[in-house]
Amino acid sequence: MGQIFARDRAKQQAIDYIRAWGKEFWNETEYRVKEITNKLETDLNAEFEGDALGSKIKIGGAEKLSLDEKQEIITRGNHVVNQIQIKALADVIKLLKDEVFDDAKDTHLIIIDDLDQRWVDDGLKYKLVRALIETIKWFRQLENVKIIVALRQDLLHRTMEATRDSGFQSEKYESLYLKLRWSKQQIIEIVDKRLARLVRQRYTTKSLGVAELFPSKISGVSCPDYITNLTFLRPRDAIIFVNECIDRSADKGQISTSTINEAEGTYSQKRLLSLQEEWGYVYPRASDYLKVFARRPYTQKFSEFSEESIRSWLTDVLLSKDSPDDPIYQLAQQWQIESKISHFKFLTSLMNALYTIGAVGIKPDKSTMYWSFYSDYTPNEADIRPTSTIELHMAFWRAVGART
Repeated sequence: MGQIFARDRAKQQAIDYIRAWGKEFWNETEYRVKEITNKLETDLNAEFEGDALGSKIKIGGAEKLSLDEKQEIITRGNHVVNQIQIKALADVIKLLKDEVFDDAKDTHLIIIDDLDQRWVDDGLKYKLVRALIETIKWFRQLENVKIIVALRQDLLHRTMEATRDSGFQSEKYESLYLKLRWSKQQIIEIVDKRLARLVRQRYTTKSLGVAELFPSKISGVSCPDYITNLTFLRPRDAIIFVNECIDRSADKGQISTSTINEAEGTYSQKRLLSLQEEWGYVYPRASDYLKVFARRPYTQKFSEFSEESIRSWLTDVLLSKDSPDDPIYQLAQQWQIESKISHFKFLTSLMNALYTIGAVGIKPDKSTMYWSFYSDYTPNEADIRPTSTIELHMAFWRAVGART
C-alpha cells in the first residue's frame, strides 16, 4: 500500500511540474529562461534560509567569502539543482513512459528544427542547445518516442566549443549523431524536379531538367558533375547556382556556357559570404583565410606555402586589423611576432580550420582527397607532410582569385 501511495505521489509531482512550466511554454525564450532562473533562485534561497552562510552572503556578497565557503555554496547549489530540478524531470519522463507513451506499437517522432535562427542571444543559445542535447539523452528511456534535432554542422561545432567545460569529451556524443549526406545523383534529381515544376508553370507542360536546359559539358566536365562540384553536396547550394543561371537566361531556349560562367562568379561571392555567416562565431576572419589562395593555383603542396610566399597575405590581410577573438589571428601573432610556434604549426592550423569549414580538401598522402562535408577524416600534424596536397573548393575560386 505504501508503494502505491509513493508511486501516486511521484506521479502527482510530475503532473504538478508539467503544470508549473507548461503554461509558460509558448512565451518568448528570454521570458522562460528568466522564469527558470527565478525558480532556481527561490530554491537556493530556501536551501540557505536561516543558515549562517546564507546570512553572510546577503551581508557581504560573494567577494568576502573564503574559498572553502564558495566551494560549499557550489556543492549545495548543485544539490538543489539535482534534487529539485533533475529529479522533477526524471519524474516527468517516468510519467510519460508509464502513462502516456505506454503502447509499444504507437510510435512518435518529435522534430526540432530552425535552431540556427535568431531566436535568442547567441551566448544563451549555445547553452540552451547544449542543454537540449543533454536532455535528449534522458528521453531515450522512451523507446517508442524519437526526438530528432536538426543541427547544421557549424552550429553543432559552435555549441560544443562555446560550452566546453572541464572533463568534456566530444566522443561521448557521437552515438547521438546521424550525419545527413547527399549523393550527386540525389542533388541533380532534386534540381530536375524543381526545374520541371518551374518550366511547367511558366512555359510548357513538357518536363525539362538539367540535361535539356544546360550544355552537356562545361569546361570538359559533364554538366551534373560541374554543378555538384560547385556545391558542398547540399541541395540548397545547387539550387542557388541553378537559379543564378536561370535569372540570366530569361526568354532563352537553353542556358549557355557564357551564362554559366557569369553566374558562377556571383555564386562564388555569395558562397564566400555565406561561409563567413555560418562560421563567423568560431572563426571571425574565416573569409580572410581563403585569401591566402589569391593569385595561387587552387591545388598545391603544403611545401609551396613557404613563409616567404604567404608573408604578404599575413601583412596585408590577416594581421591588418586586430582580431583577438580569432584563433588563427592569434596563432599568426605567435608565429610572426612572438616566435612561439613554428611556420609548419601555423600552416597546419590554418589548413585544418579551412578543412573544418569545408573550404579546402586535404590529401595527406597517396590516398583520396578528403572533404569535411563528405568524410569523417580529421587531419592532424602526424598525417600532414610537405608533400601533402591542399585543394581550394571550386566554389571559391572566383571569389578569392585562385588560379585554375
